[in-house]
Amino acid sequence: MKATIEVDGVITNIIEIPDGASYEDYGAREYVSDDAIAQPVMDKRYEHIRRVERDEVFTSTLDILNPLWYASLSTSQQDNLAVWRQQWLDYPSTGVIPDNILIQDIF
Repeated sequence: MKATIEVDGVITNIIEIPDGASYEDYGAREYVSDDAIAQPVMDKRYEHIRRVERDEVFTSTLDILNPLWYASLSTSQQDNLAVWRQQWLDYPSTGVIPDNILIQDIF
């Protein structure tokens, strides 16, 4: 049987549990038999990595904005920024990196 080891809800390892052993002995929160675990585990891991990437981008862009600066943007720039932001919010699940051309004249 295969088991997942999680830290703060993120799967950090997959281990094999011998027959007759209890998954609780290994500290795993959930376990799945067969190799069907591989793709869902990787999907979760990739989503986590993408969230971290998004947070890093927001730290150097959106998180430093202030209302005065935002108000100084044209309507077109504000619209482009909103689209770009939504693309980043969707990035963990879609895997599609937002198009920076939308914000090239903003940051």
